[in-house]
Amino acid sequence: MPYSSDEGKDFIRSYFGGRRDIRYIVDIGPGAGTYYNLLRPHLAVEWWTAVEVWAPYIDQFDLGSKYNEIILADAYWLDWDKLNHPDITILGDVLEHMTIEKAAAVLDAAVRISRYVIVASPIIHYPQGAEMGNHWETHVIHFDSETMHDFLDGYTILAEDEGNVVGTYILKGDIA
Repeated sequence: MPYSSDEGKDFIRSYFGGRRDIRYIVDIGPGAGTYYNLLRPHLAVEWWTAVEVWAPYIDQFDLGSKYNEIILADAYWLDWDKLNHPDITILGDVLEHMTIEKAAAVLDAAVRISRYVIVASPIIHYPQGAEMGNHWETHVIHFDSETMHDFLDGYTILAEDEGNVVGTYILKGDIA
């Protein structure tokens, strides 16, 4: 769905809220702009980039009024080096829509170019098919807490919050 659960949102807001050093955010799969709406009032971000795979969402959710730049692309095929080292890359409710191999490649790319990476994903079996005509909304991977921690093994988890449905993890990126 282009919307996401409220679980983990307060955690993200409290972790990053009020920081003055966050100037550039990349939101992978913004859907309706949930993470923009969450963080915009609490950060002095100068530039927001959205990477959206489903073109109809751009107009449907008026993403052009929120983001400075919208890239229409599949995150797996994205030229990540052109994103110019974001302070935060958000992978919010995104990785479960890919194969494990593609999700791992996307996470590797995000960590490589970013200061921080936010990963949020269901950590229960949460079947979902195409929504609103969008086949990209289908859940392909089903994480639980243990498999998510296995998936994130090798990354530095700075903070985490696991709710009943969603696990939210803030990872240290490779950019200091």
